[in-house]
Amino acid sequence: MTTYTEVMIAREMEQNTTQATIAVRAILQRAGYTEESFRAEFENYAKSPETFRAILDSARLRARTMADSLHRVADSLQRVADSVNIKRDSSAR
Repeated sequence: MTTYTEVMIAREMEQNTTQATIAVRAILQRAGYTEESFRAEFENYAKSPETFRAILDSARLRARTMADSLHRVADSLQRVADSVNIKRDSSAR
């Protein structure tokens, strides 16, 4: 269910639904799935509710952890960029 985790992260990170859909399609293609084959595998897992729940819980936890890490990195990069811009602006005077 690594692919599902990646799909969840893409949906979490991309606020534009069109861009999120494009990202999800790219993830599925890279993993060798079509939307239909991914959905079929997902539904097959769902036939065993306890196993399916465990897989989803694990995927959600991994996705949340990875998304949180990505947000922290993005915030850090933004602070560095802001710092560089502030220094550049003050040196132009």
